[in-house]
Amino acid sequence: RGGLSEGRALCEQEFRISEPSEEEVQSIEQLKVFPNPAKDQLAIVFDSDLAGLLSMNIFNNNGQLFHRQEVQTDGKALNLSVDCSDWPEGIYMIQAAIDGQSWHQKVTVSK
Repeated sequence: RGGLSEGRALCEQEFRISEPSEEEVQSIEQLKVFPNPAKDQLAIVFDSDLAGLLSMNIFNNNGQLFHRQEVQTDGKALNLSVDCSDWPEGIYMIQAAIDGQSWHQKVTVSK
């Protein structure tokens, strides 16, 4: 709602703060990315008890694939390092998928 009162603009905005969903919490706990923002290297930790072929995809804000990696996991924590030194500044989405489940994290690359 907005309006004028004696020459002054009034603006009221309603917002709600909510707890993260169980899916968002699980994604944060199982897929960790640092540093954030990143400059040259990204460290990605995937911590799940699922074993199998892990697909790791990293997309820019336009949906363009910047990095793809597949790794066989044994149900233990997996540490990956990704060189992002030649990527343009921006926000990237990291997607990890295994056995029909997927996790997502955002990371910012700044120079």
